[in-house]
Amino acid sequence: MVVRYCPQCGREFPENIQICPDCKASLAERLPPFSQREAEFTGKRQNEPPVLAATAPNEPIAVMWQGILENEGIRSVVIPHDLKAAMYVPSMLAPCKLYVLASQADQAKEILAPFINEKPDVATESQPETG
Repeated sequence: MVVRYCPQCGREFPENIQICPDCKASLAERLPPFSQREAEFTGKRQNEPPVLAATAPNEPIAVMWQGILENEGIRSVVIPHDLKAAMYVPSMLAPCKLYVLASQADQAKEILAPFINEKPDVATESQPETG
């Protein structure tokens, strides 16, 4: 059986599959060496600095936002807001910063804007009538 590979994500597929369902890239019979794939993926951005895209209220939210960006092809890094406090404060309570490459910062901010500006729904209980 011939195995085909996605040159972008590296996943294996049977020979009857022509395009990676995740990356939409044409499959190849061999993968290029890892360093070459990494260079092709990052392109000119190898020496590009990371910039702050957003600050999340806690780590689970930051990781969720990171997944949203990853689905759009934007790599990101989550770092606790205060590294010293991160040793003592539970991740549910500590804010985290989300960094992306400078060339992708505007796109990342645009993608995350609906989530950052979203106000949580507060359930209001009706007060019992006193009479």
